[in-house]
Amino acid sequence: MRTGPLDAEPRGAGRRHPRHRPRAGVHRARPRDHPEVRFGVESIESIDEPDAALGGVLSWFSIIHHEPSGIAAPLTEFARVICRPGGSLLLGYFDAEETGTFDHTVLRAYRWRASDLQRILESAGFDVVAVHRRADRGRRAVGAIFL
Repeated sequence: MRTGPLDAEPRGAGRRHPRHRPRAGVHRARPRDHPEVRFGVESIESIDEPDAALGGVLSWFSIIHHEPSGIAAPLTEFARVICRPGGSLLLGYFDAEETGTFDHTVLRAYRWRASDLQRILESAGFDVVAVHRRADRGRRAVGAIFL
């Protein structure tokens, strides 16, 4: 399952069911670009897949509008649908020294301290494999956690 803008890759990686994209993105992607992929819009807090049905989830900045008090819901749902052992999660987020809010396009978004997000992911049942953080001059700092 993918929840971000990288739905075209990797080719031939097995079952792909991108979700939680903006509706306009779903309409652009289907069917012209990727007729073999089933696209849909749904909540990442209630994924329409059986337990342990997916080999992985790509959540590329899909959690940025979830408040810290509610972030466990989508992460627990990711843990439910990913098969284990062997399944994986790649989570992109806005990085910060302290977890907090900032104005982002139309909705308030959240930056995360990597250790805060890692603790919540581990509570959801994930084993963190790697944490990558990047801060380019003039741009928001970003991070990626691979589980």
